[in-house]
Amino acid sequence: DLVPFEVDIPAPQPAPIGPLPVEQQRTILAVATEWASHHGGISTLNRELCGALAALGHTVMCLVPEASELDVNDAKGVSVELLECPRSVGVDGHPRFLLCMPEHLDAEPELVIGHDHITGIYARALAERFGAKYLHFLHTIPQENEGLKSPHGDTPRDVMDGEIKMENQLLLAGSADLVVAVGPRIQKYFLWEAVEPPPVTVLIPGLNPDLLTLVPDHKTLQVNSCLMSGRMEDAGVKGGLLACDVIKMVANEREWGSGQTPVMVMRGFTKAKANAEFAKIGDFASYSQFVHLRSFSTDPVKLRQGYLNTALIIMPSVAEGFGLTGLEAIAAGVPVIISASSGLAEYLLDPSLNQGLNPALVLPCIAPVTLDDASNRAVWAEKVDAALFDHAVSFERAASLRNALKARLTWDNAARKLSADFHGL
Repeated sequence: DLVPFEVDIPAPQPAPIGPLPVEQQRTILAVATEWASHHGGISTLNRELCGALAALGHTVMCLVPEASELDVNDAKGVSVELLECPRSVGVDGHPRFLLCMPEHLDAEPELVIGHDHITGIYARALAERFGAKYLHFLHTIPQENEGLKSPHGDTPRDVMDGEIKMENQLLLAGSADLVVAVGPRIQKYFLWEAVEPPPVTVLIPGLNPDLLTLVPDHKTLQVNSCLMSGRMEDAGVKGGLLACDVIKMVANEREWGSGQTPVMVMRGFTKAKANAEFAKIGDFASYSQFVHLRSFSTDPVKLRQGYLNTALIIMPSVAEGFGLTGLEAIAAGVPVIISASSGLAEYLLDPSLNQGLNPALVLPCIAPVTLDDASNRAVWAEKVDAALFDHAVSFERAASLRNALKARLTWDNAARKLSADFHGL
């Protein structure tokens, strides 16, 4: 008989309820590339944070290049005013942010939020224009990321790209009134390089409320599959080779029952470039028996089905600033194994950050990527095999981990902490 998976889960401190006192409420302008998440995790974080800040009583506006009626209404539903950049002949793309003048806003912002180099340079200029304090969000570790990326085409990457982008990041962040690092790992790398930085705080994203409503059931799984997702144009950074080698090892190293041989779905390829993108991993013919490729998608129906149809989600990134993919898997209640070289892993392993989360819930979910190749594969294969061989235990652990983090990782908590951090500015 199956022994129930039981661990002692310390209860986190009760969270405050309701809006902040009026004197702590601010008028905030977030500068983002989009409202919906068509291009990745930064958009998701910005949208969830804006809604959580508005729920605390802050007046929140979000400036984007294009705002559809659907987006405007969706933002209005969480008390956020979504604004489309003004237009001018010959001004296209992100420079349109700079066309925003005080008369385009219903309220004068006291705080302006910018995200990395993507919107930060424009948000910083707008903060100066409006006489507002500037909050600069760090989502990446450029000095690490650039060195791990594959070259595009036949032109080799400049090995100094990482330093150039790091110096640009330090310059922009150094002009902020508050730097907000997404996760502890990004904070550490920033402080390692920064000289006399402004105040720095850490934001831990909340669990996705929509994913928390999912009820995965291992008894309904049709295929014994695991899922890896991410932009596969940089499959090397995402750990694509490790993932392919591991699923092949797991499939080959035991005799699986009929219909239970594991396969892996890799989601995130560009349809027109999939051959070239996988070629950076290896010869697809060597893995095609166990690896199924899917194109990148933001279709919520496909993504939802992906969570409900898989026995395991893996995030084997060589390096990951935070790891929203892993966090979303936890929110969905699906078993997960993530890279130890990620901000999410650091959070899960550090009791000073996670309010005493029980290690028994966490250790089976984290695997190394810094050992030699054979050792990395061996550890990952052992953990993946365990999850795919005994669904009952792995899903029970996943449910316990989600339950333990529900009260810890909420967007309300994240917004309250950030509000306290910028209150004194």
